[in-house]
Amino acid sequence: LFSTERQAPRVVHVCDDIACRVKGAEALCRQLESQFGPAGEGQHATWKRSPCLGYCEQAPVALVQRAGPGATDDTLPNVTAAQLTAAVATGGVTPSPGVAVPQ
Repeated sequence: LFSTERQAPRVVHVCDDIACRVKGAEALCRQLESQFGPAGEGQHATWKRSPCLGYCEQAPVALVQRAGPGATDDTLPNVTAAQLTAAVATGGVTPSPGVAVPQ
């Protein structure tokens, strides 16, 4: 997730590895593209495809990164289209019910 180029202050990374694809990640990416444009575009908020985020047993999963003062990283296992739309549009993150993963 490291970048040498300036990024939007809010980036939603959608896992598109095999476990997430099997659970619908491609459909989620298509929906984000139709609503917000191609991956990586957007000055204030954007979305991107991501390699595995480590939550294969809770696929599909997304990571919401907010930069700047009070920067946060929120993982959304079992993510829904509504959660992704809210994360890109407003930065709002509503956790999904699911199995707790040890930290």
